[in-house]
Amino acid sequence: MIENAGIDYKELYLQMQSAVVALSKTLEEIQKENKNLKEENEYLKRKLFGTKSETSKSLGFEQLSLFDEAEAEANPDEEQFILEEVKFNKKKKYKGQLDDKLSKLPHIEVIMTLPESELVCPVCNSKLVPVGKKFVRHEIEFVPAKLKVRDVYTTTYECRKCRANGKSVMKSPGIPEPVIPHSYASAESVAFVMKQKFVNGVPLYRQESEWKQMGLDLSRTTMANWIIYSSEHWLKPLTDRMHEILLESKHAHADETPVQVLNEPGKKATTKSYMWVYSSIKESAYPIRLFVYAPNRCGYNPQIFFNGFHGTVISDAYSGYNNIEGCVNAYCWAHARRKFRDSLPNNLENSENTLPIIAMNKIKKLFAIEKEIEALSPDKKVKIRQLKSKPLIDDFFSWCKSNQNATASA
Repeated sequence: MIENAGIDYKELYLQMQSAVVALSKTLEEIQKENKNLKEENEYLKRKLFGTKSETSKSLGFEQLSLFDEAEAEANPDEEQFILEEVKFNKKKKYKGQLDDKLSKLPHIEVIMTLPESELVCPVCNSKLVPVGKKFVRHEIEFVPAKLKVRDVYTTTYECRKCRANGKSVMKSPGIPEPVIPHSYASAESVAFVMKQKFVNGVPLYRQESEWKQMGLDLSRTTMANWIIYSSEHWLKPLTDRMHEILLESKHAHADETPVQVLNEPGKKATTKSYMWVYSSIKESAYPIRLFVYAPNRCGYNPQIFFNGFHGTVISDAYSGYNNIEGCVNAYCWAHARRKFRDSLPNNLENSENTLPIIAMNKIKKLFAIEKEIEALSPDKKVKIRQLKSKPLIDDFFSWCKSNQNATASA
């Protein structure tokens, strides 16, 4: 018979029970941490390898695109969402639409005629004469670009009477200043290079090849010099005036995007620099887009740009825009939606009732309204937004708050 040797089994049981509870709690925390790490890993994999599109269709669940028509947005299981006073201004085909589309292009007539040998009446052999013409169709003719050289001369004039009297009197016209000193660049060629690069996105090395095909060896270095000189000497006064007009407006967009700059003094090539973009709103009478380079993302950059501005700055809620004196901040719904999109669960097939999907569907209704009123005047847009969008926004933030509290209590 084994005696307990003074062991307090009750105390030992309590200690073991306490240890089991502690281990269970530790296991639960490890499992929770493991789940969070898995979700973070999946999120990073999606960001690195996944689709960059944010449409609902691309996310893998059976929802409609953000920009589908409002009628297609409606969910039969929910309260009907109808914009009674708003009509979608969809372009419809009408008679003469093609003529209107081509009206701004130059037209040349191509008249088809019979050869002289066929201008004979098949009945009486008399000569046929034209009595009218009938329109058949329009054809768009593409005229490929071609180069030519303008050889600029000046004419020298002389007074022959003075010359006969032993005097030499000569006169020449004034010479217009070149676009770029000591260069064969013309205003048209510089404008074409800049348009190709900044509007059409054609890099200089591709333009170099295109110019060579047209018959001129124009190096990318020369084109780069053209762009820099023209920007500094011809376009700077224009961009300064655009800046002044933008500061006088009531609303402005702002955003920044990282760019990589090679051979920048004092910085590694892998270090991020930033291009700050400022623009007028769509309804502005003066469409303005200004790109301002900065070596960093500090908040003083927009503060300097918006010095003297008294209006609303529309941004992605980056904190660098929060301390602009005299400005009111407004934030972008597309960026808010992106946060919910990034928090989507891994199993998208069974995610229709999850918080991210519900939030995205609520925001989608706001987008549907904007699609409907896109062609309306600003005053009408404000009226409809107050009538239709404001209740949805109030409902959205109320829903966020209630679910935030529920999540915190859970």
